[in-house]
Amino acid sequence: MDTNNAEDEMYDVEKILDVRVRDGKKEYFLKWTGWASSFNSWEKEENVNCPELIATYEEKQRRRADAEERARHEPKVKPLFGPNEPTGFDAGLTPEAITGVTKIGSEIIYFVKWKNEIPHGIIPSHVAEQKCPQLVIEYMERNLRNNSQISG
Repeated sequence: MDTNNAEDEMYDVEKILDVRVRDGKKEYFLKWTGWASSFNSWEKEENVNCPELIATYEEKQRRRADAEERARHEPKVKPLFGPNEPTGFDAGLTPEAITGVTKIGSEIIYFVKWKNEIPHGIIPSHVAEQKCPQLVIEYMERNLRNNSQISG
């Protein structure tokens, strides 16, 4: 008589692939050691006896969730230049035109198109007025003409 019961056989878990909650109970999707992926299966938590693998899997999931949370709060636009790289006038660029203006806090900022450069730059108004006053005047005159045509 065969005393081996198939239900009592123990299999080694190679890796935890996923986790879910079904009917209020946690289940793990397991890859079995020595078995093809087609034999992967969902097993109830109480039937899984591999606390180290569970701890490793849950820590990995925590790190992934933390990274996703940090990524959600990071700016989506990456700077074109590193923090210590010179830009604009400091990089020896020559302004071609002022293309826009905005106010950040109490400071006026000009958008500048640099000669022979694809990315535009921004410069504070006091720098623009000192280093390229003619471009500031041209921009202001252009905007005054455009605004007077719209309103009059």
